[in-house]
Amino acid sequence: MRKVAGDIIAFYVLAFLAIAASIMVMEAQDIFHGALYLALVFASVAGLFILLTAEFLAAIQILVYAGAVLVLILFAIVFTRRDRKGEEVSRGHMIAGVLLVAGLVALLLQPLLRVPWPASLIEPSGPNTYSVGLSLFTDYVIPFEIVSLALLAALIGAVYLSKREVGS
Repeated sequence: MRKVAGDIIAFYVLAFLAIAASIMVMEAQDIFHGALYLALVFASVAGLFILLTAEFLAAIQILVYAGAVLVLILFAIVFTRRDRKGEEVSRGHMIAGVLLVAGLVALLLQPLLRVPWPASLIEPSGPNTYSVGLSLFTDYVIPFEIVSLALLAALIGAVYLSKREVGS
């Protein structure tokens, strides 16, 4: 019983941390600080994956998102950094954004609320890491490479934009 209580406490702490850091990403005045809060979101989600006994997904979360994607975002921020003092978001845009996000959350919660969730924990059945790796490198190798090329194109675009601005 003690292990279950510890798991529940860890879940609530990690979930609160992920939600709080997500809010800080949106509220950060500096885009660089927002990216650092995003790293905290990625780490919290990785912790939640560990609690769900999905260690492979936790490792991928840290390696791909907190590692590669966040580093790419930070490079793009550094290369395209401009001071944008005085740009304020109008109140109408803020209200429209909040309403849009609330509508999307309500839409996404509809299927989750209809599912009869089991009361007991389901134990993993078999080597899930092997099946995920096999699927990634056989069935999904083309989408995986397309995403890597898109990230590379974004980095090249950020470098090009920063060099063009410095040269002019």
